Amino acid sequence: MAQIHIITKQELEAKRRSEFRFVCTGLSKKEMASLYRTLKQQFGFKVWLRNPFPPEFDAKAVHELTAWVMGSAVGGYAMKKAIDAAQELLVAYLKFKMLGDPQNEAGAEVVLYLPDGSTRKFKAKRGKAK
Repeated sequence: MAQIHIITKQELEAKRRSEFRFVCTGLSKKEMASLYRTLKQQFGFKVWLRNPFPPEFDAKAVHELTAWVMGSAVGGYAMKKAIDAAQELLVAYLKFKMLGDPQNEAGAEVVLYLPDGSTRKFKAKRGKAK
């Protein structure tokens, strides 16, 4: 038998406070899969993928990932610390990935929307000439 769970305002607020949104433009299928796998397996995020239809991977295709820090059982102060640590980790990872990888496509860009409402933009500096 199916169970019903009513989502409370506190649960919605906690989810919003722990949400990171990635808007990726110009990433190849391999780069997108790598980012998804890293967020899910290495960092332990709950990840939701939103692709355009049809799912294309060209220079103008925009793909969106939403990732949440897991740990709803953790207290408020500890969760804030976990979210701050996740934010630092994601920013460092994207800097490394976008600026340091010579295999990145020219013009690839990732915009990271942070839980506090600010944004960070990362563009590939090096890339294959087209």
